[in-house]
Amino acid sequence: MKTRKKLLRFTKQISTLCMSVLLLLMCAIPVAANDSAPVGAVISESPAPAPAPAPVPTGTIQDYVDAMQPGYNLGNTFDAFGGDWVQEVQDTVTQDFINEIARQGFKSIRIPTTWEWGGHTGAAPDYTVDPAWMNRIQQVVDWSLDAGLYVMINLHHDNIRWINQMPTNHDAVLAQYNALWTQIADRFKNHSNKLMFESVNEPQFVNVDNAKQNELLDELNTSFFHIVRASGGANDVRPLVLPTLVTNGVQLDMDYLASTMAKLNDKNLIATIHFYGFWPFGINIAGYSTFEHNGDTAKDIDGLAARAYNTFIAKGVPVVIGEFGVFGWDSWGAGDDVPEKGEANKFFEYSTYVFKQNKMTHMLWDNTSRFDRSTYKWNDQDTYNYIMAGLEGRSSTAESDLIFIKKGAPAQDTVIHLNLNGNNLTGITAGNESLTAGSDYVVNGNDLVLKAGFIAKLIQSAQLGEVAVLKAHFNKGVDWTFNVMYNDTPVQQNAEGSNTNFAIPTAFNGDRLATMEAVYTKGGIAGPPNWTSYKAIAESYKLSYATNEILLTENFFKEVTSGDEVALTFYFRSGATTQYKVTKNGTSVTGAPAQKSVQTELSSLSSVDGGQSFSLNYSLKNVSSSVYGAVYGQDITIEFDKNSLEFVDAESLIDGIQIAAMDVTEGKVRILLFSPGLSTGISEDGAVLKLNWKAKELLNDTLTSINVIRVQLSDMDSNLFDATGLAKTLNINKVSDKTALRAKIAEVQQLYDQAVEGNGVGQYYSGAKARLLVSLNAAKAVESDPAATTQQITDAIVALSDAVQIFHVTTGDVTGNQQVDIGDLVKAAKHYGKTSLSSDWSEARLVDVDMDNSIGLTDIVVIARKILSVQK
Repeated sequence: MKTRKKLLRFTKQISTLCMSVLLLLMCAIPVAANDSAPVGAVISESPAPAPAPAPVPTGTIQDYVDAMQPGYNLGNTFDAFGGDWVQEVQDTVTQDFINEIARQGFKSIRIPTTWEWGGHTGAAPDYTVDPAWMNRIQQVVDWSLDAGLYVMINLHHDNIRWINQMPTNHDAVLAQYNALWTQIADRFKNHSNKLMFESVNEPQFVNVDNAKQNELLDELNTSFFHIVRASGGANDVRPLVLPTLVTNGVQLDMDYLASTMAKLNDKNLIATIHFYGFWPFGINIAGYSTFEHNGDTAKDIDGLAARAYNTFIAKGVPVVIGEFGVFGWDSWGAGDDVPEKGEANKFFEYSTYVFKQNKMTHMLWDNTSRFDRSTYKWNDQDTYNYIMAGLEGRSSTAESDLIFIKKGAPAQDTVIHLNLNGNNLTGITAGNESLTAGSDYVVNGNDLVLKAGFIAKLIQSAQLGEVAVLKAHFNKGVDWTFNVMYNDTPVQQNAEGSNTNFAIPTAFNGDRLATMEAVYTKGGIAGPPNWTSYKAIAESYKLSYATNEILLTENFFKEVTSGDEVALTFYFRSGATTQYKVTKNGTSVTGAPAQKSVQTELSSLSSVDGGQSFSLNYSLKNVSSSVYGAVYGQDITIEFDKNSLEFVDAESLIDGIQIAAMDVTEGKVRILLFSPGLSTGISEDGAVLKLNWKAKELLNDTLTSINVIRVQLSDMDSNLFDATGLAKTLNINKVSDKTALRAKIAEVQQLYDQAVEGNGVGQYYSGAKARLLVSLNAAKAVESDPAATTQQITDAIVALSDAVQIFHVTTGDVTGNQQVDIGDLVKAAKHYGKTSLSSDWSEARLVDVDMDNSIGLTDIVVIARKILSVQK
């Protein structure tokens, strides 16, 4: 794995190139490019020929990419389109700004460029690039090369403006693509080889399957390669950057790109992928409010690095992470850092180190929000610090950057676990003062202990909120910042509002919210998405610490059933929780703090292996004899994913508590418990049942959940009480075989054989079976392929499942309630007029009954006719 295939040196090509440039310079007097133009202005006339190229890097193409580390993206600038603000942003790119990027320690810059917008490209057949636009791009390229930076230019949002239409407009798209690269290659052919070309950003194609998309990408990459290599000058050896499909790190798409590169057989090719981290962590959904949650965020980083290394780097093809960041950065208006600042710091510390260790160069994506172009200051200095420190080694972190001291509790030693990562703590400061080791703090192995005496001084006469900022210093890497919070339990109040404007009055009292859970009190998950009860910040809720409010979004209430009470649980980073109930009636919303009630808990378990048997304890909390007497009966309903889990049985853990009946149906188990006699009631917190399960053998790591959706309790007098049910999320580790694929094929084959096309209720739209058969045959091809990889098997299952979902839509039952009714018509009407180009097509396509990649009158008519057929 550690062996490297050495690439041939560029010596002969370099010598030839340099001699050609010298001869040209001897025959012409160089002219400065628009010295009189204001810095940052668009140049209207042709600039002078590029200056003599800087020395071309010697060594292998891997050496070239190593020298690019770290990189920076000039994002949302020359790639931007669609607003009056675009020109203003582009004007911020001055020569001084480019020089500042180099002074900040970046070695390379990517200049994303959208060529087809705002008149930058002429009409067919020439597709002539506007000279002023070409000159402006060259100006920034030249500034960047003069600053000593490696430079990457590309076709950027052209990918979604016209290139993605290639399946239905093949010849015109290819002609425009070739015309643009012919012009770009010609303009820059005499530039230094520190300039590289990237064929296209995040390539994707509408309305075709994965295999066809990769076929089209291969065609574009190949055409790009031959155009550049035949264009003369330094382009015969210029490094060329080729992306995977959508520039993702999926093994199947990496394999496709690797085959393209092998076919081209060129020593100066670079593979590129993009990485914004593990999605649930990035947007704080499904309980992933910390970097360590289930270990999945780190595993995601490790997995990408391993796949890229084994597929490309170990075989002599370097990899550039052309865009690098974290999903939550664009969670505008969330009212909090997404991810939380300390958790994001751990993400950047780990990922930059892992990528450097695997010889992957990363290029930070900055959409103008990271580095201020007027002050030349970082809006988040920590991100920059961790990126730069990760080039040298590990930095130390901690379990959190927040330390909570509870109001009213006696001052006591506070223990914080450190992730030393091989380093040593050298001291702690609070502002300009240094803490005294031994009396203010001690270090016990990997634990930092803030002494009770020091804590007492911090909270003396303190107001709720931040009482100190501590800096932990280490012998290597970045300092870790602790924000010490003096806190009390958050308090919430009644509220009234609308589905577009509803805020829960919340005295945070020095605490910080980690996540929100939403379930219906009658059972089931409330709000989007419907696969996890733990909601995403920004999408479902926003925070306002300044006004002491938690705002529930319009998007959240769109997915809440009118009239059904929703139980919200707010989990704070101190460990505190609050319960709140809201009810939407039409457009009106009311809310109030929930009365303290009995809660259920499932014991902790983060992951199991496929095929493994395991157990979870079901417990009751907040059982109080003064309020409830004792619990003598329980009606428990638990929901689980039948595709990933099998319920085995349940055992009572309390003497005298007996299981009266148990019923297991599709994805649900209902258990009735009773306590015979007056002396066997439950009046204390504790475990009640042992639930035994078996994880199914799956071909991919699968995040699943076991959800206690309804619990009804009874006391001795038959008074009924509802308990709050909670979900337990766990990961099932994959089993690499074809068992699941074969089962899926058999399931879909049966569906195909029994399906009938026609206009009747339950019948499928004409042509739906043929489309399903294509996906079925593709899955069979993978199943019969003895060389199929685990990722190919997984992708085949996912693709087939997706095809089945679309197939069912063609019956007109777009809501999935096993019937065709007015609800289906309304859902289709909601998306009327949308096409595959719409930003929310992933949702809208689920009402595309006639499968024409648009929601139109045919879809409405088909559903309406089937409703009338039912009524007859």
